[in-house]
Amino acid sequence: MRKKGQVTLYIIIGILIISVIGIMFYIRGQVAADIQKSIIAEREALTQDEKDVSDSIDSCLSDMIARSIVEVAKGGGYYPPKEDSIGYLGFNAPYYIKDKKESFPTIGDFSRSIANFINENAAACIPEGVTLTGRPSTKVKVSNSVSVSLTMEVRLQESKLKSFYGQSGTNLGTYITELEDFYNVVRRFNATRDELEMGRWIQSSGKKFSYEKVGNDSVYVLMTENVFDDKPLAFAFAIRKPLTKEDMDLIASFMPRIEVPSTEDSKEEEEKNNEEVTKSMEEVINNTEDVHVNYNSTESKELGDNLAQMAAI
Repeated sequence: MRKKGQVTLYIIIGILIISVIGIMFYIRGQVAADIQKSIIAEREALTQDEKDVSDSIDSCLSDMIARSIVEVAKGGGYYPPKEDSIGYLGFNAPYYIKDKKESFPTIGDFSRSIANFINENAAACIPEGVTLTGRPSTKVKVSNSVSVSLTMEVRLQESKLKSFYGQSGTNLGTYITELEDFYNVVRRFNATRDELEMGRWIQSSGKKFSYEKVGNDSVYVLMTENVFDDKPLAFAFAIRKPLTKEDMDLIASFMPRIEVPSTEDSKEEEEKNNEEVTKSMEEVINNTEDVHVNYNSTESKELGDNLAQMAAI
């Protein structure tokens, strides 16, 4: 009876946790909807020219949200990139673990980073003939979608406009959860070297990732399914915990064949840098065709600098 009671208690706690999370996302969605309704109501009194300008900025803002998400993902949840990060194939991988200190970005970090990107680039959305007269200020809500409320005073002849709204259907909240799940698997692997857990995670999740040894750092890039323009989001992070050659061989043996997004120029340089290591690793993984080794075992600073200087995606 006691065991049945414990099981029932765990089920109730699980239902309560799921309910709380659901309520939080519902409230976030309602707040975003209320902001949008408020802006729409304000525009009822605008002239047609003013509405056209507002709609143009809204449309540009929605496109900019997608760009901001890509840039924030490349920075591991941060924009501008954290000073304490590693440049790798156009990514800026922040340390999630360094000197036994852990730091994983919150939804608040992602939201602030998206706002930072939009504040920095919002002026590009101003149509010709319209003048920016105030500093952009952005509020971001992340839930099942990403919604942005932009306050940016602009002048159209004698008129002033300041409230704009954009939205992206990207389920960033889910991707952040997946990133945290992957990070926890990597963190435990670095602590226990439990290859079975990592293998189970890869098999059950179907996710792809890239691993690179850069000096004494380990850089991971988690890939989502295709999100924008048939391209995946790529979340980068780093761990400062020196790995042995055996550790790297073990990680490489799990890795599915993937391509980290990069420009044509950087691909040629990457292939040149990895050619010798790839050949040696083909023997380690017994020439398995569906496995791609995407790391360098060298610890030379020169290679690390070359990787950091490769063109952004």
